[in-house]
Amino acid sequence: MKETETKMLQDENPIRKDWLRFVVIALYVAGFIGIVGLGVVEIVQAPLSSKEKAVEVVSGDAGQKISEKPTLTTLVIEPIVSNPKVITIIKHLFYLLVWIFLFLLFPIVFTRLKRLKLFNFEFELEKKEEQVINVLNVTTQKIYYLSEWAAEEKTNQFVHKVKQFPDVEDAIELMVVEMAKYYYDTWDHTFSYQILDKEAFQKSKKIPKIVRNTYDLAHERLEAIPINKENSDHIYFKNYLLTSINYDEQNIVVVLSSYKLEFDEYDSILLSGLVSLAIQYYEKAKMMGILESLDLAE
Repeated sequence: MKETETKMLQDENPIRKDWLRFVVIALYVAGFIGIVGLGVVEIVQAPLSSKEKAVEVVSGDAGQKISEKPTLTTLVIEPIVSNPKVITIIKHLFYLLVWIFLFLLFPIVFTRLKRLKLFNFEFELEKKEEQVINVLNVTTQKIYYLSEWAAEEKTNQFVHKVKQFPDVEDAIELMVVEMAKYYYDTWDHTFSYQILDKEAFQKSKKIPKIVRNTYDLAHERLEAIPINKENSDHIYFKNYLLTSINYDEQNIVVVLSSYKLEFDEYDSILLSGLVSLAIQYYEKAKMMGILESLDLAE
């Protein structure tokens, strides 16, 4: 049972942790505690309020002092305004409201609005049914695109293009470029790519450590591994899709990256399948080149 659980944990795809979220939470808690703590200190140090005194006015005719009749202001407002401790409490409650409002306001600017709630009315901006249909449509298109590359017409076109390529990396790059064009034309998605050998990949400082550490998993599973950021709305982190290929004693690594596009298992299947086809077509092109050279020699 333990071996099964360990294997399941190993098969889980890694996730890029969102460190900025923890920093923001820590800043929020520290600010909240700071405002409350400062308020408590000021309340303790605030002087006691003076006792209420009746306001006396002098009558010009009788020359006697008479007390002014109490009003709402003298009974309610003046005791509050004249009490430093109450003023301190009100002031720091206002600071807390401003602090909370700021942390509620700024995330709205940097996140996608999917639901709007106003009083007792709630408006759903993205329906679940539409999302399910969209996901099914996208996954179907990805699998269909992979099957298109197995057709004879595309096979011949690709083989013809890679005939003059000196390295298999060139054939892989051509296939990845075709994939990038398809993603942009179909869904307006963009991604960057890198094709490296194992040594250059592991030494690259531009690729995050968690992606580089996923090499062994990708090499063992022989399929593309998605490494998506924990918070999809984090605009400074990238999502990655990593696959490793062995060819003619070479360890080739293909890395796709995107700020907006989240890679899933169907992207993994598509990338792995296209890279595999690119290698097969490259070998076919080389074999055809050898046969053509033999025919010319005869």
